[in-house]
Amino acid sequence: MDDEALRDFLFDDLLAALDLDTDWTTPPRGDPPLLDVLEFERHCQFEVWTAVSNNGTEAMRWIVESDACVGLPEEAHALAAVNEANSRSPNPDVPEFHDILRKAYITALGDFTDFDDHTETRLPRIFDLVRSQPDWFDVPV
Repeated sequence: MDDEALRDFLFDDLLAALDLDTDWTTPPRGDPPLLDVLEFERHCQFEVWTAVSNNGTEAMRWIVESDACVGLPEEAHALAAVNEANSRSPNPDVPEFHDILRKAYITALGDFTDFDDHTETRLPRIFDLVRSQPDWFDVPV
């Protein structure tokens, strides 16, 4: 399965099916940290940094741990910094909120890659993880 088909499956099919709260006869065995990472990625596509405040500090700690579990330690480190910045400036309605979180992310990564730009390095690593565990979802990869 190529990257585009795998992306469509993970974001459009798998997460959409989980959103329906389907009464699964046999639910997909996908690793819960991976599902948390995918769900956060999807929310960020629409909400950008507001996804951090919408999740809250405690849920973001779990997402940070999930990133580390799925082989994204740099992302975990950067999101931990973002979560810390969010806890100090929890009001997403102030004009500088997005800039504060963006700066925390960039500073933690040690380069000038923004979250959206960094997606292109996160997703291939997620795809590699899924390909290494095809039995999680019973799909040919």
